[in-house]
Amino acid sequence: MDSKVTIKDLKEQARGFTQPRLEAKIFRNHDAKELALNLMTEVAEFAELFRFIEKEKVRERFESKRVEAEDELADVLLSVLLICNDYEVDLSDAFARKMESSALKYPLGPRERS
Repeated sequence: MDSKVTIKDLKEQARGFTQPRLEAKIFRNHDAKELALNLMTEVAEFAELFRFIEKEKVRERFESKRVEAEDELADVLLSVLLICNDYEVDLSDAFARKMESSALKYPLGPRERS
């Protein structure tokens, strides 16, 4: 499904999920700070799946907890999409710009030493 769904589709899905819940007062509006804290919480819940797991056992743990891991990653993505919706972030442009600057910061090949 990743090859068929666009970021725009995901942003619309996130909006379609949250907007009715905001109107029904199930959710409340959040500013960037609250959304960022929510994002950190969701990342922490994903990380918790691997806490105290030896490095060699991480893939095994992921596979044994795949559904929970995917759910937590989806929560992380939802948090990112909500921020992008609320602050009109074009995630594709932001990602492309970041990859370009990261390629300059971390070039392939031997690094020059000063």
